[in-house]
Amino acid sequence: MGISIEGVVSSKLGLASHQNAVPLLRQLNVSNDGTEGLDDLVLELEASLPFASPKSWRIDRLGPNSSMAIPDRDVELREGYLADLTESMPASVHLRLRSSTGILVEQRFPVELLARNQWGGAGSMPELLAAFCMPNDPAVDRVLKSTSDVLRRAGRTDGIDGYGAGSRKRVWELTSAVWSAMCGYQVSYVLPPASFEQEGQKIRSPSQVLDGGVGTCLDTALLFAAVLEQAGLNPVLLMTKGHAFAGVWLQPQEFAQVLNEDASAVRKRIELQELLVFETTLATQSPAPGFSHAVDVAKRQLTDDDFVMAVDLRRARMQKVRPLSVSAKAAGETHDEQAPKVSEALESAPELPAFDIEVEEVPATAADKLELWQRKLLDLTTRNRLLHLPDSAKVIRLVCPDPAGLEDILAANRSEPPRFSWRLFGLSQASTVAA
Repeated sequence: MGISIEGVVSSKLGLASHQNAVPLLRQLNVSNDGTEGLDDLVLELEASLPFASPKSWRIDRLGPNSSMAIPDRDVELREGYLADLTESMPASVHLRLRSSTGILVEQRFPVELLARNQWGGAGSMPELLAAFCMPNDPAVDRVLKSTSDVLRRAGRTDGIDGYGAGSRKRVWELTSAVWSAMCGYQVSYVLPPASFEQEGQKIRSPSQVLDGGVGTCLDTALLFAAVLEQAGLNPVLLMTKGHAFAGVWLQPQEFAQVLNEDASAVRKRIELQELLVFETTLATQSPAPGFSHAVDVAKRQLTDDDFVMAVDLRRARMQKVRPLSVSAKAAGETHDEQAPKVSEALESAPELPAFDIEVEEVPATAADKLELWQRKLLDLTTRNRLLHLPDSAKVIRLVCPDPAGLEDILAANRSEPPRFSWRLFGLSQASTVAA
């Protein structure tokens, strides 16, 4: 008899998988290619290590030359076991199909169990990189306090107000202050593992980076992203071949998907002054360069050949990708030392426009709600090309001394009005209009 078990099992599994409800079984089918049907079958699942609870399915009948998809693929992962892993280890999932006479067929699927702080790489779990951005880590508040000090010494508003000011210039300034604060911690750079962007790596938490004083490019990018997220901004993680750095939206928006693998789409957002990217490892240099230099270096790295992906943290949170829980030890630690002295001055932001998207408002009264609805009927931002036309737009300029007459002709809905008057445009009939 040709009986088989076909399944798609997660090749890598860790605590981040459990916390974000990543299924162990993605697909499960049993097939019978024989000429005889089978009755009273039991399909059993058992893990080689106690990372998943055993499970069984009863099958009344599997007919000849038929296949059956198993709809209930929910297998309980054991959080305690996964949370205690400090190193990755090989494991497997065993599936057996039994009848009253014994085992008919069995199948083994390998699974790599990841350490608690290990990301599996873009090849197997790219979206879960967002889980390793930990804004609730105690070290993040330390950096935000230093950021506030930087702003205060520069004579700026020292509140960490996210997008509250309604200005891209303020967001740039706030990100620059985070940069200056981070430079004061004098973190040292360490090389990441080879091909980490595809295979993954262990990731240091913000507390480990600041307390240990070392970090890879991915560690520093995630630390900056965690600080920016806690500051009320929308950060982005960017990954190229062998490297990672960070970015932030200059206004409250996000990509349409968690993952964006198109480098040109990212560059376009930068050109529109909607997205700001910066090279995070430059903050480990001594003396550290200015923030604008880090921005220039990051822009040059967004080439089509090297680009791997951009992970939008705001979109990931909207899709319920939650940060890893902070360990009890890290949550209970206190740091009495003063914030580091920051010698780097705050860079002044370049000229940037205000937000060109509408910030969500919560109307207090019925009248406020009515006014909000009225404003939404007409887009008054610079995105409305009827009100704002950039210099780069391709247009035909019409100089018309009689706009009312032109409007009457257009309202008549005629492509060639019988009595078209060239004098509407101040032209003679022999004149030409150049586009």
